[in-house]
Amino acid sequence: MTMARRPGDRAASAPAALLLLPAVLGALAPAGTAVAAPAAEDPASLPKVVQTLPSERTACATPSGKTSARTPWAQSVLRPDAVWPLSRGEGVLVAVLGSGVDVRTEALAGRVTASGPGSRGPAGEDCVGHGTLVASLIAARVPTPTGTTGAAGAAGAAGAAGAAVPGEVTGFAGIAPRARILAVRVTDALGRTGPGDLAAGIRAAVDGGARIIAVAAPAETGDDALAQAVAYAAGRGVLLVVPATADDARGGDGPRPARPASGPAVLSVAAAGPDGKVAPAAGARVDLAAPGLAMVGAGPGPSGQVTGG
Repeated sequence: MTMARRPGDRAASAPAALLLLPAVLGALAPAGTAVAAPAAEDPASLPKVVQTLPSERTACATPSGKTSARTPWAQSVLRPDAVWPLSRGEGVLVAVLGSGVDVRTEALAGRVTASGPGSRGPAGEDCVGHGTLVASLIAARVPTPTGTTGAAGAAGAAGAAGAAVPGEVTGFAGIAPRARILAVRVTDALGRTGPGDLAAGIRAAVDGGARIIAVAAPAETGDDALAQAVAYAAGRGVLLVVPATADDARGGDGPRPARPASGPAVLSVAAAGPDGKVAPAAGARVDLAAPGLAMVGAGPGPSGQVTGG
């Protein structure tokens, strides 16, 4: 099916790339309980995080403290709950290359390992908030059913934690709730990165045992070191999932084709919105399209949700 594109839409985002993980990881299943926080009436009221902060930004993203009780549109479209009974993603380590992942985030509790400190700072912290959002789209635990008590409530919780059936889960959950996350910091405090940082991050992820590398913060340009790092990953059977375009951190004409963008182990993914339309790719290579706009996930801090993508 061909999906229409609208001028001005972002061609891709890290969330779009990451929501292809059901096909990569296979059928997955949930685990754990959700984080409780004051409910927001509409996902649009949640704080927004972006991949790259404006240069005048001086403060880090603050914890949201809000959640939406609604099931995110992308989750409703992809229906990961339909395949959760078959597998839960146990034993799969997914590296998230971006602004870091806040290890305080309870929706990811116990399943985030921060890569060793690199030149960009601690990977277990996330000033921007984007890396945490991306990690939650992969592995946030599934909410416990509410509004039931006694045997019915226990049965519902058991279903959510184990053999969930389609339509049973409401509210936000990650695509692979029992996968583990390896946080690899490749950006500065504003979310900006370059080919050298990405190359080092890819190698760190491969050496850290990741089977999939989700590039949450792609570069606008490439170089030989980045190409060699991609080849290094491919030679060890590691797949890179990359958004088709990168944010224009220099304030130019908008998103540009992302790097790394090609190779036998690279999936380049364009973003679709709630209306099913795919944003322009700005000349980038596109392998697949997936939900990637108006996404809902966990933000930095112990609890709360944000929007992004």
